[in-house]
Amino acid sequence: MEGCLTPSCRVFWKCRVPLKIQIFMWMTFRDSIHSKVQLKKRNWAGQEECKLCGREESTDHLLFQCPVACFLWVFIKESVGWPLYPSRCEDLCVCLKSCKSHKTTLFICAGAMWVLWKTRNDHVFDNKIVPNPTVVVHKMVSMLRQWSPMVKQKEKRQVDEAIAKMLEALSKAE
Repeated sequence: MEGCLTPSCRVFWKCRVPLKIQIFMWMTFRDSIHSKVQLKKRNWAGQEECKLCGREESTDHLLFQCPVACFLWVFIKESVGWPLYPSRCEDLCVCLKSCKSHKTTLFICAGAMWVLWKTRNDHVFDNKIVPNPTVVVHKMVSMLRQWSPMVKQKEKRQVDEAIAKMLEALSKAE
C-alpha cells in the first residue's frame, strides 16, 4: 500500500473533521481498518460474514457495498446532486474529482464513512440493530452538523446547503 504522503492520501489530512476521523479515513484508504477480512488475516477465529447482510465483510463491503451503505450513498448522491457515488475505496478519489466542491464532498464522505463504521460497530459489539436505513442518514446529518463549525467560512455555505438538501430529502422520504 501507499504511504501517508502520497498525493491521493494527502487530501484526508486537509479535511476539516476531527483528527480521529482523518486517521480513520487514512486507514480506510490503506485497507487497514479492522473489518472481519482484515482480522482474519491476523488469525482471528470469528466469522468473516457481515452481520448486517451475510456477505464477506471487507473494507469496501462495509463502507460502500453493504445494503445499508448503498442506501446511504445513493441517498447522498440523489439529495445533494452528485454525478456518482463511491462503490469502493478506490472510487473515492474519482468521486471527489467529479464533484464541484472537493472539500464539501470529502466532508460529507467522511461523515458517511464514519457513521457506517459506527453503525457496524454498534451492531457487532452491542447488538443494536438499525430499524430503518434512514436512521443512518439522520445520524450522519447530525454528525455533519456537529462538525460544521470546523469548516472554513468559504466552504461553510456549501456544507450548510448540502445538509439542508439532505434534511429536505429525508422529510420527503419519511
